[in-house]
Amino acid sequence: MAKEKNTPKADETAVTIGGEKFIVPIALILVAVIVAVIISSGNKKSPNQDETSVEGSTEESSDYGDYSDYITEGVSSNIDDDPYLGNKDTAKVAVIEFSDYLCYYCYRHTVQVMPDILSSYVDTGKAIYVFRDLQIHGEEAEKRAEIGECVNEVAGVEKFVEYHEKMKVVQFEDGEDDPDIYAIVDDLGVDSERVKACYDSGKYSDEVLADADDANSIGITGTPGFVVGKLNEDGSVDGLYISGALPFETFQIVIDGLLKE
Repeated sequence: MAKEKNTPKADETAVTIGGEKFIVPIALILVAVIVAVIISSGNKKSPNQDETSVEGSTEESSDYGDYSDYITEGVSSNIDDDPYLGNKDTAKVAVIEFSDYLCYYCYRHTVQVMPDILSSYVDTGKAIYVFRDLQIHGEEAEKRAEIGECVNEVAGVEKFVEYHEKMKVVQFEDGEDDPDIYAIVDDLGVDSERVKACYDSGKYSDEVLADADDANSIGITGTPGFVVGKLNEDGSVDGLYISGALPFETFQIVIDGLLKE
C-alpha cells in the first residue's frame, strides 16, 4: 500500500529550523507579525533629533499640524541668565533652545529655521529667543559652550550669536572636527585673548552644567529641544516642549497660538 503524504493543513505552514521541519499554524505567525508591528510603532523617535524624551505629567496635543506628536503641553522652564535676543519688555513669548555644538540637527535648525523665528517674532518685539546648553556630546561640546559664554561676556549677545552659528557651520559644512576656536573668535572681531582668559578661569563650567540639569529636570535628554511659552516677569516660561529640528511652520503655529491667548 502506498504511504500517504503528510501535507500541512490549510491553516498551517511548514517551517524548517536547523534541518528539522515543523508544522506551525498560520495564526501563530500572524500573531507574531502583529506583535512586531506594535513594538515597532511604540519605538517611534522624534525626527531629526539626538535621543530625547519628556517625562512627567505632560500631555501630547493634536492641534499643531503634521508634527503634533512631537509637541508636549504643560512644560515649564526659565530663561536663566543665558544669552538671548529680543526685548523682554515687549515680548509675550519666549523660545528657549537647548542645543549642542556637535549636534547636526542643531546646526540645521540654526541655519534653516532660527532666522525665520528671529525675523518674524524677535525682531518685531513679540518674542525673545534664549540660547541654553545641553551638551550631550562630551567635553569638546562643553568646551565650545563655555567659550561661547565667554564670547557673550566679552563682546555681547550679537557676537555670541555669530559664534553660535559659525561654530556649527565650521563643524558641519566645512567638516572641521578640531578647529582653531580662538582663530574663529578673532575672525569674528572678538578679543580672543580675553575670551581665552575667561575660558581658562573655568567660570562658566557650572553654568553649562546647570543648563543641562534644568533641561533634564523637565525630561529633555537630547538635542535640539525647545520650550516655547508665555514669558513671565520672573523669567519663568510656561508652555510647550518641541522635540527635534521641526520646520518653521510648526513653530509658527505654536507661537501664534500663544500670542492669541
